[in-house]
Amino acid sequence: MGAVPDLQDFVGLDRIYTCITCEQVLSDPYQLVCGHHVCGEHLQHMFVNNNSFTCPGQECGSITERNQVFPDESRKREITGLLVRCPYRRSGCKEIIEWRNLPDHCELCCLTTVVCPNKCGEEAITRGQLHNHLQECPLKTSVCPYSEHGCPYSGTDRELKEHEENNVSLHLSMESRFRREREERERAENAELKRQMRNVLEVVAVMKEENQKLHEQLMKTRAEARDLKILMVGYGEKSIHVQRKLQDLVTKEVANKLSNDVSTLKDSLIASNERLTCIERAGHGPGSVAAPALSQLERRVALYDTELNKLNLEVRLLETADHTGTLMWKLRDYQRRKQEAIFGRTQSLFSQPFYTSRYGYRMCARVYLNGDGNGKGTHLSVFFVVMKGDFDVLLEWPFRQQVTLMLLDQSGTGQDIRETFIPQPTGNSFQRPQTEMNVACGVPRFCSLDRLESDMYLRDDTIFLTVKVDCADLRVL
Repeated sequence: MGAVPDLQDFVGLDRIYTCITCEQVLSDPYQLVCGHHVCGEHLQHMFVNNNSFTCPGQECGSITERNQVFPDESRKREITGLLVRCPYRRSGCKEIIEWRNLPDHCELCCLTTVVCPNKCGEEAITRGQLHNHLQECPLKTSVCPYSEHGCPYSGTDRELKEHEENNVSLHLSMESRFRREREERERAENAELKRQMRNVLEVVAVMKEENQKLHEQLMKTRAEARDLKILMVGYGEKSIHVQRKLQDLVTKEVANKLSNDVSTLKDSLIASNERLTCIERAGHGPGSVAAPALSQLERRVALYDTELNKLNLEVRLLETADHTGTLMWKLRDYQRRKQEAIFGRTQSLFSQPFYTSRYGYRMCARVYLNGDGNGKGTHLSVFFVVMKGDFDVLLEWPFRQQVTLMLLDQSGTGQDIRETFIPQPTGNSFQRPQTEMNVACGVPRFCSLDRLESDMYLRDDTIFLTVKVDCADLRVL
């Protein structure tokens, strides 16, 4: 974090973030048994002669033993989020940023003093003035005007002027060679364009020829269809004529013969109809009426399948969801999922939702197996997330319930790792959600990976995480 800013640089500083001994903003805070805090650098002076220390706080005087002092990581995280003014505010910068982001801001602040990269000797240059200075710097370096022709020389304006005066013939030869090479490139490019144009014209000619063949085939198919229709009409007339002759003839033998002829004609008529149907379908091709209808039906069936799968998933989640404010999360395949997090394929995992009651707040947990923020690569990061629920309009906001995050001990000794916090009412993470879920809030350095991967917390490639929300004072709908 760098040096601690002066007290007057902090905006709205609360006294709880100051050291009880030096009265400056806490650096590496430690907590005394009385609740006051001191900077880590003062500990060696506090216990130099004995093993106890009397708090110098006004009306306090509590005595703290050496073994009763412990580092306060939570207070340290809060301090890094305090608002401070830019150290260049006296020069005009009005930015107010979180302390943790102050180094990044100072590197980009336009009022930061920088050194001319040309080493011209000018020292009073701000970052915002650097661009204009480089345009006028007496030691700025420029390339030769004939650089595009192949001249590699660069130097100051005075050196460039001398270079041009001393190398006139060289520059003229470079320019002449450059023009010849450009003309050769243009000729080659024109030849390539002409070749490509010829290829395009050949392809167009082939396509025209194929199109003409298809057109002739279509006309031939239509002509065959007309001939078949005429043939069908002839078959129909012949069938009627035969039936009339049957009515006029009385002999059984002639009647049977004519009846067989009629059957043959009817079979021919059916075959002709089938052939005509096939030809008409071939003429219509892929653009027939049935093709779009079938495609639309397939899309509708796929949409119904998607909606059905989504409803099945929601039903399974509702059947297994907890409505008492407690999440028990069994996280299997730890090693595989951690490798996916390391290689960036799945950086974080979300638990299933759980609720404070049947119609209460909707929440979930989020975990980074390879860490996040200042815990990336070294710690397990665990966060609590408030999600958008169906009954948010009936609930009180912001969310104020105490939250406890736990990594369960699987060895049976009860050495669970836990962190408890009470939400800040002003934090965006605990307002009524406007999107699917709010920004997660939790502990980036929840548990070191070395400790997590011991036999106490990781067994059968599985860990257990628990989130408990205090629902004692909640109004049940």
